[in-house]
Amino acid sequence: MTQTAAPTALRTAEPPHRMRDRVPAQALIEQVLRARAALRPLTGLERLVGVDPLGPDAWPWYSGVLGERVVAGRLAGLPGGWTVLHSLPVGRDGGDIDHLVVGPGGVFTIDTKHHRDASAWVAGHAVLVAGRRRPYVQRAEAQARRVDRIVAGVLPEEPAVRPVVAFVGANA
Repeated sequence: MTQTAAPTALRTAEPPHRMRDRVPAQALIEQVLRARAALRPLTGLERLVGVDPLGPDAWPWYSGVLGERVVAGRLAGLPGGWTVLHSLPVGRDGGDIDHLVVGPGGVFTIDTKHHRDASAWVAGHAVLVAGRRRPYVQRAEAQARRVDRIVAGVLPEEPAVRPVVAFVGANA
């Protein structure tokens, strides 16, 4: 598996020029940093007593970071012949494909959902998390179709990109 981490891309705040250089959860990390930058700096006393440095607006993004990094860790264990790309920007709204996996078994888009200790139920296209209906399968299928359109005509054979929704931290 080919997987390149480029911590310097985050340290320098310069966007990577190649998709391979993107780190797991990069788009979410950038959101966390933007949310944090919008807050006033913590005082020394606030840091000493443990005031949350992220603030409430950053926590959903941070939770996503944790989930995507768990999935990236699992993908790092794939055998040779697999390539994994992370946090690929798509569209104009700042969305991304969490993980694109290409190898002997096919092409997969993986959409990570981190729901710590929440109940999750999936049957076909129906997904309930903590009793609430979520459009996760439909969104994952849309991501796969988008990648299908991008590679159409570029590769000798059009791969059928398969969507995957990866739950992290949820209870079955």
